[in-house]
Amino acid sequence: MRLYFLGFSSIKDVKDLLYDQEIFLLNHPSEIDDATLKKFKRGIVFLNATKSSTIGIQSTKELMENLDRFTGIHFVIISDHTYKGLVSLNTKILYTSTGDAETPILGLAQNIKENLSKFIGKTTEARKLRRNILYHSFHDGNILILGETGTGKTLLAEIIHKISPRKEGKMVSLNCATMPDSLIESELFGHARGAFTSADSKKRGMIENANHGHMFLDEIAELSPRVQGKLLYIVEKGAYNVIGDPTPRKVDVKFISATNREPNRIRRDLFFRLSENVLEIPPLRQRKNDIPLLVNHFFESKRLKVSFEDLTNREREMLLEYNYPGNVRELENILERYIVTGSIELLLSESKFFTVNIDNVSNEIEGPILEHISSLVDSIVQSNSLPKLSIFKSHVIEELEKQYVEKVLRIFKWSKQQASKELGITHRYLNKLITKYAIDRRMKERKGEKEKKK
Repeated sequence: MRLYFLGFSSIKDVKDLLYDQEIFLLNHPSEIDDATLKKFKRGIVFLNATKSSTIGIQSTKELMENLDRFTGIHFVIISDHTYKGLVSLNTKILYTSTGDAETPILGLAQNIKENLSKFIGKTTEARKLRRNILYHSFHDGNILILGETGTGKTLLAEIIHKISPRKEGKMVSLNCATMPDSLIESELFGHARGAFTSADSKKRGMIENANHGHMFLDEIAELSPRVQGKLLYIVEKGAYNVIGDPTPRKVDVKFISATNREPNRIRRDLFFRLSENVLEIPPLRQRKNDIPLLVNHFFESKRLKVSFEDLTNREREMLLEYNYPGNVRELENILERYIVTGSIELLLSESKFFTVNIDNVSNEIEGPILEHISSLVDSIVQSNSLPKLSIFKSHVIEELEKQYVEKVLRIFKWSKQQASKELGITHRYLNKLITKYAIDRRMKERKGEKEKKK
């Protein structure tokens, strides 16, 4: 995301906070021409419109007049009421009574960093999504969030609200899937006294409570066509009717909607209005490199002195290989169970858990393992050459893994489904091991046939 700061004498602290954004400082009128203004598109411009501005009053006014020729530019103006009539398209004004523009802009940067960091991840997908969140937070167009169950759609809506210039208003939330149609209308629009039999007092609706803020409609696709039609009127006209009151009421609300279903369940005219900006959250299986960070964040939130690296090798592998149909929410549930039981439990089918607890080695294999390891170590120590521990360990583990996987495959006549189940690993991870160790069924069979002929 490109952030432009105009008229500020220094933004060093802001750069330190928002180091993962592209930041440009322009503090002289000669640096801001038509070519520069075109570069402002798909970015956010922060303008110092106080007495401390390095650009000057006249140049600032000319700049704002030129803005009407460009679209896609979002301005945040820091003003001490010195400049009048600076409001243009896509403009937000933050007032400061002291004339100091650097302090409020630093506070704004701190707020952006604090809230964006709540969406955990270092992958390309996560960084791209954070940049889009920042951009759309300063745009007054309605936002539609798409994503599978458990990806964090509600979290995104909360982040947008807390970054947005609308944060002084409320974010009112409604899960459209948890309430019957008979109640949703009353909850959204409110009702007048006597509007229906049980309406013995007037009720203030959610839309009214969200005035100058955000209305978050989770699972928007679950709304009935009738309610969607009434919602369309609000989104288009910025006005609505309380049930039982024919007088239209004006409202200034930015809608954030979310769904895990196909958007075609939303009536087309409403969909186009709600999707002026679209944010799509990638499923966890598409950003698995973020899993260690998510695990560490979860443990930190529980104030536990444990991290992803403290898990056993097998536990880490299972967490990284699993596909998480329930996404981040399922990962959190797995870690909740880990805290209670001390083992990683992955839901591999609808009716069965697979438990990974490397500490519980059965007595049946513990004896043979210790015996063979003892014999191996004795033979190495008795030799004249002592290998480095890391090299010795690596060779032993790889050879053990290779031979064991190959033997199990042969036992089950090269059925990967049965072998992966018995080994306690995913089908995908088994394929990975077969490739890594070049385990080829055809080569083994040919070798066996030659031995028989001899």
